[in-house]
Amino acid sequence: MVRIEEVSPLKSNQLAKDYSQDFERIDRFFTYNPYEGNSWKGRADWLAASNIKHRDQLTEALLQYNQGVGNNGALGNIEKLKNEDVFVIIGGQQAGVLTGPLHVIHKAVTILQLCRDVEQRKGIKVVPVFWIASEDHDYDEVNHTYVETGQEQNPKKIQLHKKVVQKKSLSDLEINSAEFAHVIQQCFSYLPDSQHQPDLLATLLDFSQQSKGLPDFFARIMAWLFEKHGLVLVDSADPKIRELEKHVFSQLMKSDPSSRLLSTQKELQEIGYPSQLEVEPENAHFFVYCNGERELMVRKEGGFVSKTGRYAFSQNELEQLLEENPSSFSANVVTRPIMQEHLFPVLAFVGGPGEVAYWAQLKGIFEMFSMQMPIVYPRMTFTIVERSIEKYMKRFGISFFDVHDRWEQLQKEWLNQQNPLPLESEFRSLKSQVKTLYLPFLEKLVQIEPGVEKLGEDNLSRILSHLDFLEKKTWDATVQRHRAALIQWEKVRNSLFPLEKPQERVYNVFGYLNTYGTSFIDELVEMRIPLTANHKLLYI
Repeated sequence: MVRIEEVSPLKSNQLAKDYSQDFERIDRFFTYNPYEGNSWKGRADWLAASNIKHRDQLTEALLQYNQGVGNNGALGNIEKLKNEDVFVIIGGQQAGVLTGPLHVIHKAVTILQLCRDVEQRKGIKVVPVFWIASEDHDYDEVNHTYVETGQEQNPKKIQLHKKVVQKKSLSDLEINSAEFAHVIQQCFSYLPDSQHQPDLLATLLDFSQQSKGLPDFFARIMAWLFEKHGLVLVDSADPKIRELEKHVFSQLMKSDPSSRLLSTQKELQEIGYPSQLEVEPENAHFFVYCNGERELMVRKEGGFVSKTGRYAFSQNELEQLLEENPSSFSANVVTRPIMQEHLFPVLAFVGGPGEVAYWAQLKGIFEMFSMQMPIVYPRMTFTIVERSIEKYMKRFGISFFDVHDRWEQLQKEWLNQQNPLPLESEFRSLKSQVKTLYLPFLEKLVQIEPGVEKLGEDNLSRILSHLDFLEKKTWDATVQRHRAALIQWEKVRNSLFPLEKPQERVYNVFGYLNTYGTSFIDELVEMRIPLTANHKLLYI
């Protein structure tokens, strides 16, 4: 049974913090306040009046894709999307190794929890959707993850060995089963044996045989973990999805989002928020695949050129390419929300702190495309506190935020308390007394013989250095005597704040599934986690 404790939110960017705690300060940058009940009905009413004409094509694409990755538990929810009174709550992430860091799982859990809450409390019919950003090309960001070994060592990095030099989309990057098998074996080699490990290993190796690339592998794992909860998956690079996006790309060629983005960016900066997006006036905010590489387009002299300068197109050429091969086009971070809004009846978008912050610049872009910004809902943030870690924290009398803010100081204080003498203060006092006695005596000697001043100073330095050496040796002996307890201190820090970062931004879920089994995911989804801005400690 998981016990939930709410604590203050972890430090994040100021805009995301204000969004949750002081919404009135930034309300003009968003259409809806997610914490007001009438926002949900208002957004649902707007969607109901804005009929999506391609629901049948969308559901056909989703059915085909989800069946293909084994997500059969979501097919019923996809069928519901054919009805005009059914909306979606959506969020997404790049396809990471073994699902990437924990916050990917937390986002999926937030989407599912929020759907349940909206249906039960507000009576609005919603379907949970997870957007797999497979069109992205930042391979170095997603080709690795970390697991906790349960020891005092730092987290172990797991990485695909495939080298990529071109800016290929993840969807175009072929990774063979042997490369996936290697990363799977590497992961479990760092984890202790458990009753769940054979089944986890066998399932993942089976997926590695079926998967053509990282997005496919990612989708199969997400389907396996969440299909019983009806989480619908959508691949942003799916050709059927890209076909439905043609109208937006066509509009984008004729529009200039940068001027609105820069205007909003300036307005945010004037009230103290740093820019969250790199925006250049000539940016066209879409990519085109040229010879297999994803090239960002910029506007130039009535046409378009790639940012690298290697490719140039007239508007007519791009429009013809769009008509013939829409999969040659891809959205960027600015236009991806517009694509989601065009494709789906989005009641709410679930985003992390960084996403909430950059969405503050997008309201004008939605309006440019005759759309309305959906409700932006911050994903829940969790830290998993295992029983052994909780026990160690109680033993040392430290809290979650002690580990975050004062871990080294408190560890040192605890170690000092284990000695019958307060070593640091005793040695400091001794050195002070030596100086107090020695320096006046040296002054008397210098009056007798000035030549001994340098010799006396050097002698004092040697005396003090010997005391430093003795202090260090005494401290080292203390550390060695309490080595077992200090390992527990390290385990606490490595569990809660690995690499000095929040747990959810580092560790992979399979370290926990190895210990608790896949039912751990079910418990996260089914438990009543308060949908608040507070950080959650999940004691398991």
